[in-house]
Amino acid sequence: MEPNGNEYVDDYGKMSRIGKMEVFRDDNHRIEKPAKIVQRVLEAKYPRMSQEDSRRIITEMIVKPADMKIKVEGDDIRIDSLNLYVANSIESINSGSSDYGASSKSEYFGWIEEGQKIINDMNTNGVTPQELETKHKFLSDFEQREVDLMTCLALYRRCNLADPEVKKKYDELEQKLVKLREIRSAVQVATPDKADREVSNPVENARRKALALVYTGVLTELATEAKGGMSRLTEGQKRDLNIYFEPYVNVQYVYASIMRDAKAKDYYRESKAETFAVEQIEKQTPNRESLMHKLAVLSGRISENLGKKASPVEQKQRAFDINRYMMLKKMQEENNLQRA
Repeated sequence: MEPNGNEYVDDYGKMSRIGKMEVFRDDNHRIEKPAKIVQRVLEAKYPRMSQEDSRRIITEMIVKPADMKIKVEGDDIRIDSLNLYVANSIESINSGSSDYGASSKSEYFGWIEEGQKIINDMNTNGVTPQELETKHKFLSDFEQREVDLMTCLALYRRCNLADPEVKKKYDELEQKLVKLREIRSAVQVATPDKADREVSNPVENARRKALALVYTGVLTELATEAKGGMSRLTEGQKRDLNIYFEPYVNVQYVYASIMRDAKAKDYYRESKAETFAVEQIEKQTPNRESLMHKLAVLSGRISENLGKKASPVEQKQRAFDINRYMMLKKMQEENNLQRA
């Protein structure tokens, strides 16, 4: 399955949340991508797994039929079972790291409590830089948790949703994603976007305090909804309060995102020792003969192993690295310039 452009949009033709995340990630490297999230869980369970096996397994988890088995460190494991394990682990690890308890539901109530505090702090006696920083960290954490939840939901879709336990987990996580988006939008709407000094205008002070009361009350209603299982705010009220919930998860995009990263070899090269060794090799000044040989290999004109002209089959199989080729070509030109 290759991305075709449609994976960026939802059912209404708008860019999906995770599609926006893909764009946002370029400016915020703290956001962990779906493939990296899955890889982290696999490596924790199978610490001796090679990078090549990691790429292969992640790809097969997405593209092969869910009832097939794949080889994982000598064991044959059903794909739906592995997807279920990874999805459960992702949510357990992330919700368990919450300051509000080691359960998915405890984390949710922690979000509400923290959101209410941010709203109250930022609408009382002006906005300090520290309060603004707390708000931005809160929203940034929510961006990451949203990607976590969407990754889990996509993996659950590769499991047996006819199983009551799996379906229950899927439904609970889907509702948690809805509530995350509602809480985040409430905090965004109810708080200023920049720090300021204490507001001396009594009318503005009163307006801010009233706004804080409204939206802390809204978050209280959302908490009551979660406890009782009943919706206490109508969709009309949420629209009036500018609270969106967007339950849609673009599963196709999540899969495509995982596939892109599983195929990118550099994405898995995170060993500091390996990185250091590569840097040292690339720092060495190459002689003209070795440089010409590398250029010929990268362009497919000769075989790296045989040292002779490549056959058409070998040329077809060779993966041409344009970035590496252009770098070496530039080094060759600089070498020729120095010789002249």
